[in-house]
Amino acid sequence: MLGSMSNKISSSTDYRHGFYVFACACAVFSISLLNGFALDDLIHIVQNPKIQNSAVWARLFLEPSYPGNLFRPLTNFTYALTYEYFALWPLPYHLTNILLHAAVSSLLYVLLKRIGFDSIAFVVALLFAVHPLHVEAVANVSGRAELLAAFFGVLSLLFFQDGCTPSASTARRSIVFCISAGCLLLAALSKESALVFIGLAFLIVSLQQREFKKSLPGLFTLTGAALIFLLWRYLALGSIAAATGETELLDNPLLGIGAFQRILVALALLGKYAVLCVLPVPLSADYSFAVIDTQNFWASLQAWLNLLVALLLLCVVALTFRRKPTRAFLVAWFFVAFAITANILFPIGTIFGERLAYVPSLGIIGALVLTLKESLSRRVSVFVLCALGGLYACQTFFYSAVWHDNATLYGYQVTVSETSAKTLANYATVLRNKGKLDEASLYYRRALQIYPRFANAAFGIGSVYGKKGAYSGAEHWYHEAISIDPSHAASREALGRLYVNAGKFDDAREQFNAILTRDPQSLPARIGLFALALQEGKLEEAKRLRAQLTGEALGDPDFQNLDARLTASLKQ
Repeated sequence: MLGSMSNKISSSTDYRHGFYVFACACAVFSISLLNGFALDDLIHIVQNPKIQNSAVWARLFLEPSYPGNLFRPLTNFTYALTYEYFALWPLPYHLTNILLHAAVSSLLYVLLKRIGFDSIAFVVALLFAVHPLHVEAVANVSGRAELLAAFFGVLSLLFFQDGCTPSASTARRSIVFCISAGCLLLAALSKESALVFIGLAFLIVSLQQREFKKSLPGLFTLTGAALIFLLWRYLALGSIAAATGETELLDNPLLGIGAFQRILVALALLGKYAVLCVLPVPLSADYSFAVIDTQNFWASLQAWLNLLVALLLLCVVALTFRRKPTRAFLVAWFFVAFAITANILFPIGTIFGERLAYVPSLGIIGALVLTLKESLSRRVSVFVLCALGGLYACQTFFYSAVWHDNATLYGYQVTVSETSAKTLANYATVLRNKGKLDEASLYYRRALQIYPRFANAAFGIGSVYGKKGAYSGAEHWYHEAISIDPSHAASREALGRLYVNAGKFDDAREQFNAILTRDPQSLPARIGLFALALQEGKLEEAKRLRAQLTGEALGDPDFQNLDARLTASLKQ
């Protein structure tokens, strides 16, 4: 009876603690409810015709995601559902992110409790819930992929752990292992890197030192789910691995160095991630070329210190796995969770991103709490952890507001990553949209000096000339962007529109068709052909193109203007 009463009290405490974690996560990120769309939100949501037309939703699960080498259909489907009911009202998108993060934080508390971290689970989950390193994943709608993958991934681990308990019957074990595999599949359909949860499941088995044979069915079931996902991805993309190319060097400079050096730099960057988990200053949305200078990387003392941090953490895992398995488990979690996105096994699409640390950060946060608890008196450790939590929460609250929109974000970014070609070009776009054309041109040119093969910067210079009415200058820079990147659709579209207005119809058609050769579903190119048909007076062709576009382009202002022009022409 006393045991039953104790379990009820414990259960009641767990629910209460889980609610506190959930509430704190919602509170510190509440400021992001005022945010609009920023950064990749414009590509994935605002300018994404696939999510804005329910007739083509099935294609989300059959075709690649932007930029063409990703496959995240479940994430895009959640955008589509939100768009169906709320269109482009930002608040519901941000609210979903906040609730997902709060749910993940609470689930992590439950997981830590179940696998033996009773004494620190609540504090670790609280720090995870309010940590500033998670702002990019939560306050930017495009971080949804990290949140969904973590949500289903942690659920997968909870069901897996339940199936591994010695008291579980064979039937129950089979059911929960299948549910665990289903959750893993949903996690992978949210983001490919969720496959690391198989490794995390293996870590849990190692920590709890249970009979490995009893966990084998669960591990095999998870592996089966991973194989289903990889086959699905192959059918959608035509390959399992993401293709890399010269144009990606801007986002991941590691592609420009040898494999051995890449691994050493990537290891040092893991040390940088670990440092940011403890001391998240400064934070940035952009670490692309040349914020992290891979050619002169080892000339920096900070790079060597980061490498030392990574090596020390690896030593902790190797030397304490038997004596202090809990600490080794937490640090190992950090490395295993980064297995796919660390650029060590293979290069990915970005060199460094704070959103990538969302799941791995739990390991360093947990190790920090455990170290403070064991090395300080109870009173001092409570004081330090409360102070740390308060500082994290305040930083998170104010940094979330930085992601309000592109103007706010890039205004901040230009102060913390002024050597980044992407930041300079993005800030130039903000200036151009504000009508500060000369200043915008200056920033575009600085971006092009840092990275001469930056097609977007050349396009930006052309767009400034276009806004000034200097069409020969615009044409020159659009051609320059195309010479850098023949697949640069924005430059071809702008050049095509330029030719339409100049009466160079054959040249315009050539540009639009070049886009459609690479992307037959390109909405801007098809609208461009619609504009061309109208300009040429080919009304029957214009009617045919309008009929094809009506289901996809109703919300596009260019299409609406062309539709009105065609209707007026047909009435004459």
